[in-house]
Amino acid sequence: MLAKWRKLPIFLEAALWLTLMRIAISVAPFHRIRPLLGLDPGGDSKDLRKEQAESVGWAVRAAARRRPWLCTCLCRALAATILLRRRGISGTMHLGVGKDLEGALSFHAWLRCDDVIVTGDEGRERYISMSTFSTKTFPAEKSCPLQD
Repeated sequence: MLAKWRKLPIFLEAALWLTLMRIAISVAPFHRIRPLLGLDPGGDSKDLRKEQAESVGWAVRAAARRRPWLCTCLCRALAATILLRRRGISGTMHLGVGKDLEGALSFHAWLRCDDVIVTGDEGRERYISMSTFSTKTFPAEKSCPLQD
C-alpha cells in the first residue's frame, strides 16, 4: 500500500502533462510544439537511468488509461518527454509509419531511453522509424522553464 502512495506524485504529474499535451496537439501542429519541448531532429541519446525511465513509462501508461479521452501515442510520447527532461534524462522520440492490421497506412510515436521503450512499445514492431528527435536535457546551472 505504501509503495502505491510513493508513485502518486509522478502519476499526477503524468496526468497533468498528458492533459496539456492533448490540448497542445489539438491546437498546434507538431512542428510548432517540437521546439518548445526541446526535441531536436535526428540524433540518438544515451542515458543509463533505466529505473527512472521505467517509472516515467509506468506513470504515463497508468495516467493515460484513466483519462476520459483517448491519449494518442504522440500525446503519451510528448508527455513522457517532458517528464524525462524534468528529471534530467535524455531520450529519443521516434515517429514511424507502417500498416495497421487492416493494411491501411498508419503512424506511431514512441519514446526510447537507451534500451528502455518508455512509451509506445505496443505494436511498435509494425512501424519503421521515419524521424527521430533527441531530447535536450536542462543544464544543471540553468533553471528548467517547465519546473515548478
